[in-house]
Amino acid sequence: MFQNSKRLPFLNKDAHITIQLENDVLTLHGAPQESVGCVLRGSVILQVNNPLKVKSIWLKFAGTARLNESDNISCREHVIVQQRLDFLTPDQGIRTLHNNQYCYPFELALDGSIPESTELPYGRIDYRMIAVVERPGLRFDLKARRTVLVQRNSSSNDSEALMYSSGAWQDRFRYHIAINEPTLVIGENIPISMDFTPLTSDLEIHKIQFRLLETTHYSGPGGSWDFRSQEYSLKSAKFSDFKRSASGPEGTSFQPELSLSSAAYPSLNTKYIQVKHALCILFIMNDKLRGERVVLQKDLPVVLRSSAQLSLDISPPRYQPLCSYVNIPPPSYTATSISA
Repeated sequence: MFQNSKRLPFLNKDAHITIQLENDVLTLHGAPQESVGCVLRGSVILQVNNPLKVKSIWLKFAGTARLNESDNISCREHVIVQQRLDFLTPDQGIRTLHNNQYCYPFELALDGSIPESTELPYGRIDYRMIAVVERPGLRFDLKARRTVLVQRNSSSNDSEALMYSSGAWQDRFRYHIAINEPTLVIGENIPISMDFTPLTSDLEIHKIQFRLLETTHYSGPGGSWDFRSQEYSLKSAKFSDFKRSASGPEGTSFQPELSLSSAAYPSLNTKYIQVKHALCILFIMNDKLRGERVVLQKDLPVVLRSSAQLSLDISPPRYQPLCSYVNIPPPSYTATSISA
């Protein structure tokens, strides 16, 4: 069980409070509209070293989306979820707790539609906990804080990716571009293959450029209010410089060596922040018939994940053991005859 929690700067020799979690990383499986959610389990631990007067003890879990304006100073904050548990309430009167360790276990059921944690240059989604021992009079309250990471099995986003693109350009050459994996991993190679078939001799490919386009939408209850884009250059080379696996009058096939920039962010699709990607391929061609250079651009939507997200997708979900049912016999049944 994870035991680290953050206390406020001041120290209290009489007592201290901590938040212990069964797991401070929560995993949601499936799309937001399909996920059954998860349960956050843990305990609030109060260590009392000297008699302590207490007015109330409570715990709050809150998820917020913070969206920054373009000046990165102004901020819009939206509450995603907020739950509070009271262990001791003020209407029970002021109590004196004696030297001992007090444990207050809790379980919080979280809906499967909540967005996963993320942090981007102009916005973030995070989940935090605070446990408070409220003391009477002018005494300092005891507080402990904890951050909870919410992640999602993102295999449900695979449908957003276009695995291949085929077609012909002005009946002068045919192309086929295929990406051999449903998702791409940041910092690793892109498994891409390309085939070209010339239909005329007066058009030749001079250069090919590969770029990754990343678009980020920030939105709130009132709709989309900010849009940003970032372009990463992956490769630019003459067509003759690419290593070809096959070449002849019927066409050319090759698999360019491309690596995704480690500066890119994983794809994300939440109510507040959406991050989408497209692999942009620019063909710079010499048109001998018209005596000019033309550019053809093909954009393939792709889904990006981090290596941590990839390991999450291929790992089976963890299930809690049914400890309370161990060594308990099954219920008894009474035989009843059923007439035809």
